[in-house]
Amino acid sequence: MVTVPRLGPGPPYAGGMRRARSLAPVVVVLLQVAVLVTLLLTPPRTAPQGSPVTLVGPPVVSTALVDRLNHRAGHPFDASAGTTAHAAEREVEDGVVLAAVVVDLSRERDVLYVDAANGERLNEALTREAGAVAASLGRTLDVVDVDPNPADRRIPYLVTAATLVLGFLVTLALNWRRRSAGPERGPSRTRHRLVAASLTVAVAAGAGAIVTDLTGVCGWVAIVVAATLTASTFTAALVRLVGVWGHGVAATLFLVTAAPLVRATHPLLLPGVWSDVTPWLPHGAVLDVTVHLTHFDGLGSPRSWALLLGYVLVSWLTLTLSDRAQLART
Repeated sequence: MVTVPRLGPGPPYAGGMRRARSLAPVVVVLLQVAVLVTLLLTPPRTAPQGSPVTLVGPPVVSTALVDRLNHRAGHPFDASAGTTAHAAEREVEDGVVLAAVVVDLSRERDVLYVDAANGERLNEALTREAGAVAASLGRTLDVVDVDPNPADRRIPYLVTAATLVLGFLVTLALNWRRRSAGPERGPSRTRHRLVAASLTVAVAAGAGAIVTDLTGVCGWVAIVVAATLTASTFTAALVRLVGVWGHGVAATLFLVTAAPLVRATHPLLLPGVWSDVTPWLPHGAVLDVTVHLTHFDGLGSPRSWALLLGYVLVSWLTLTLSDRAQLART
């Protein structure tokens, strides 16, 4: 019998996984230190950045005013011209924009529409920045709250935190149970079925929210399932890649980076780069959807849903490739 020597070092995933696991402790520590330093040492914003607003006014002045708003120092606004005052007010009520400015040249006072769902700090910052622009033109602003009695602003923040923490804890418990039961043999078909079933529920609920009037019920079901599934599968993928230290990376991603939102601070007022980064993190996407479900009877940005779906699919693909590498070694 002729023995053919093995030419390669093993499955192509094995070497990369070993290197990732050896670097994981360093990455976790550096990541958490970087996050804590930027969050603790960087002062919170006193003005928002890139706040979407609508400006309505006579054509002769609206273009110039939009340009002035967009080029204000610090870029607090992302302004666009609107059509009518009524349409601009509705955009604020529906959460399409954070504020709307209506200019009436027959009067010396303009109107700034805001929504209490934005939070007192953000509305004060928007009023201050828009008021400074109006004052430079010799005009003043009357502030009108389109929804003076909104639902409790803490609801979307609490739901976001609860669902992501739940997903993290589910994977933590499953991994602990698996380790207690002994080494895993082969890929977990149960996990794949759970992911597929959860994803199906989320997609079905989201589709039901779009095509029916049950936006509230179906939307909440969809986002709770999607958020929990995102945290669970992404944590599982990190643990599979870097070992037990993956829990530390996941905790940093889902818990530490979301710490500033504990006070229900609007993401646009987060310190440093976090106002730009948060919308691309899971808690930012979930918060966008839950805010719209709570205050605006909407489903949030399509980008937020696509982002959560992307996290789940990438995590599922990582777990699948890891399972194949494990089978190749056995």
